[in-house]
Amino acid sequence: MKRVAISIENNKLSQYFGQCNHYLVFTIENGIVVSQETKLPPKTQILEMPQWAFDEKISDIITHKIDRTIMNLFHQLHINLFVGVEIKSAQELISDYLNGKTESNKTIINEILNTK
Repeated sequence: MKRVAISIENNKLSQYFGQCNHYLVFTIENGIVVSQETKLPPKTQILEMPQWAFDEKISDIITHKIDRTIMNLFHQLHINLFVGVEIKSAQELISDYLNGKTESNKTIINEILNTK
């Protein structure tokens, strides 16, 4: 089972993880979406987001940009990040994920890591 979280703003992937209206969490079993939930994380501090995701049993996060200070925290909790993903609807993003087309954008990752 996988649980994939997508940060949503204006019915599309938000530009920044943590700065969104809500998260859509898809539960996937045997390559099929078996449920979809809207989640509002109870935490407001960005450093608490990795623990929230871990507690929600989220295995993968799809985002466009993310604060570099929490990237390592997600890694330590064994939560996969797809960073730099093109901004489009959650349905398009989860379809891409199911079809193995979701990839991180190395240029955006480098931008994030080199920002001071």
